[in-house]
Amino acid sequence: MRRIHAVAGFLAVFIVALYWLSPAAPSYANLSIFSDDPCPNPLNPRSTREPPRKPICRSLETHPDLNGINALQVELCLSSKVPNHGWLRIERTDKAACAASEAIIASNDHETDELLKRKGPDIFHVRMDGEQRLALETDAEYLGQCTYRHPFRLATAAPFNLTILWAFENYRAALETEELSTQYDTARPVLADIHVMISSPTSAQCPPVGAVPTLPQWRSPALASFMNKLPPCSAFTPTQGFYLRPHHSEDPAQSFQRYLFQPAGCQWFNPLRFGAPSSETIKGFRERHVLFLGDSHARYAYDLLIDVYAAAWDAYLKALALKGLEKSEKFGKAVFDFVWEPVLMETRIQINCSVAARYDTVVLGAGQHNAIRIPKEKDHPHQYSMLEWEKLMAGLAHRLSPAACPGQKMPKVIWMGNPARIVRLEPAAPSEWVDGRSSLRVRHYDELAWEQFRHLPGAARVDMFALSQPFVNDFKDMLHMRHTDALAALIQDVHEKIRPTESAYQHLSEQHSLQLDQ
Repeated sequence: MRRIHAVAGFLAVFIVALYWLSPAAPSYANLSIFSDDPCPNPLNPRSTREPPRKPICRSLETHPDLNGINALQVELCLSSKVPNHGWLRIERTDKAACAASEAIIASNDHETDELLKRKGPDIFHVRMDGEQRLALETDAEYLGQCTYRHPFRLATAAPFNLTILWAFENYRAALETEELSTQYDTARPVLADIHVMISSPTSAQCPPVGAVPTLPQWRSPALASFMNKLPPCSAFTPTQGFYLRPHHSEDPAQSFQRYLFQPAGCQWFNPLRFGAPSSETIKGFRERHVLFLGDSHARYAYDLLIDVYAAAWDAYLKALALKGLEKSEKFGKAVFDFVWEPVLMETRIQINCSVAARYDTVVLGAGQHNAIRIPKEKDHPHQYSMLEWEKLMAGLAHRLSPAACPGQKMPKVIWMGNPARIVRLEPAAPSEWVDGRSSLRVRHYDELAWEQFRHLPGAARVDMFALSQPFVNDFKDMLHMRHTDALAALIQDVHEKIRPTESAYQHLSEQHSLQLDQ
């Protein structure tokens, strides 16, 4: 009997130890001295762009198929003091082949060509999986001569799996001098073992960290006190944060890849709780009229937000493609409409002063259809020209500006953009589509549009691209971000920007609207 008790006692200790060592058991130590603590913490992140001093660097073995003109050198540098802080340096070693790539004219428009040349001819997709999920792709620093630097600073200290894919070369990610189909481009693995486990020299000194528990009763007094001091997340700027492992108290059904989005340095103004009844979620909704305008990604955002408001949780998890061209739902006094406008050319609804007067908020999402030519459809002219897209967005922004309707209150404009694109490991099936989408092109469309909308009074942005990028290869239909852990983050941030519990036109009375340098 004593032996049984001894074994049972050992198992209990082992299970408790496993719990505290698990990424699902967050530990936020030394909350009062974050600034002096070398351990990373998602509630108080530090800058990614500050390079670590005296890093420890090592070469990573590359895939045997990458040789000759495709040979690469990969170097990983990590801080000797701060866990998971460093950079990846990727270089093509055949400089003659590199020079030939750099000489390619990427666009007949000089400014666009210059922009693409600053990015370099190659695109690498870098993914890190561990206590945190992170992806790097379009924001690499181009050092010239086909050499790229990807800086990173994780919000956790634990070891992680590193994957690098060579997605595009020779400017094929955004080539504008020909009608280019990228759906047949396939990415090549860069590392010899495809996935490599990386551990920082100082990882062991830091406790595990995960997402803050949704339910307050699971938070320690110190964590609860710290959270209470955090400001609400902005109603205007994109919410920055990290995908972390959920606390064990969270409902497993709400997470597809076992990650939850943790805002950095702020807390949700009005958090949406998975499984909550509709009466709880829509409590306090004011008289509002919100319009969602855009493509299928905007429609998914609309449908899933409506599912949350209606507590239709089964429908939310299934994320079915409900292909209505126009929709309307009402919750209390708040009305939410959707109109299908895949390239925002206003073919189904004209944005004029009458429409602008009807809505206090307009949520826009588009950009991917503009990089596709579908022979059966006629709403994609000049889809490969970034200049045409910029002109289209400038016209739409003007019609939503005070100058278009003098003396009239204008709606708050929320720009969502589009999700990042998948990294194809296999070519797409033969299709009549001419699909020129890539993350680089979609991201540039996103930035060009935001440059037009950001000057509107109270303009807000939800960064669908950044929220989706860590999960691009989890897209079930190779296109939409449904069935990924990016959905909950997207819906929450859209809700955060709409703020249906606030009165209409609150964005015009607040003085802390979006700074123009965001």
